[in-house]
Amino acid sequence: KDDRGIVIQMINEKMEPKVCKGILYGDPDPLNSSYHISYNMLLNMMRVEDVDPEFLIKASFHQYQQESEAPAFDNQALEFEQEAAKIQVEGGEATGQYYGLIKQLELA
Repeated sequence: KDDRGIVIQMINEKMEPKVCKGILYGDPDPLNSSYHISYNMLLNMMRVEDVDPEFLIKASFHQYQQESEAPAFDNQALEFEQEAAKIQVEGGEATGQYYGLIKQLELA
């Protein structure tokens, strides 16, 4: 994450101070990549000798965004697994027996 950057702001009309403060000191808009590498693009790149398609995939901004979100998804999956482990099903043995009987009837 970049904490600093250079911004050149060119304003050619009058602006309210509140709006200007919002632009200068407000939160930045998220930057989401809309460039997606298609299967066709990779096939065309494989035809060129000096181009490495794997490098293109690894260097793409979309791939970077997906990899940066992965730890959050892993944590969320762990939380869901812990919640699922806490769930107690009443009458679980009876349900298992019923399922076994249904399977026996299907095989017969």
